[in-house]
Amino acid sequence: MEINNTKVIKDSNFRNLYETEKLIAGNIFEYAYLFDKVRNATIDMGDFYGDPYCALIDVNNQWCLIGGEHLCVWNGGQRITELINKNLKWILQMRQIGSFEAELLVEGDSDANLSVWSINVNSLVNNKIREIERGGDLPEEMSW
Repeated sequence: MEINNTKVIKDSNFRNLYETEKLIAGNIFEYAYLFDKVRNATIDMGDFYGDPYCALIDVNNQWCLIGGEHLCVWNGGQRITELINKNLKWILQMRQIGSFEAELLVEGDSDANLSVWSINVNSLVNNKIREIERGGDLPEEMSW
């Protein structure tokens, strides 16, 4: 659902997760939003169990991912997909690796190792790339 105003990003509880020259991905508590600066419109990306942890907007502003307890995918237009997948639960960080591909650093449900997954934002095909040994508390930004 799209809201034609800036009310969401002006809310004092709005947390900016990722920003480009055209888009801002963020949240107000458990609710995620994508704000289009050009059209002055806010897209409701859905709600999470707990606050979302991270977001990624591609370099051409064609897609956006918001991650936390699950993954929300925006492919342009009004299409939002909530990807609920036990392997992609508790997403901590993201990075773009191709025109329509990203890597996700995933904590998962247990105290086991972290894992790195790739995802194609068009097909939503995702594959585990590798595990990263957990070593105590997680730093804000990991080198992965």
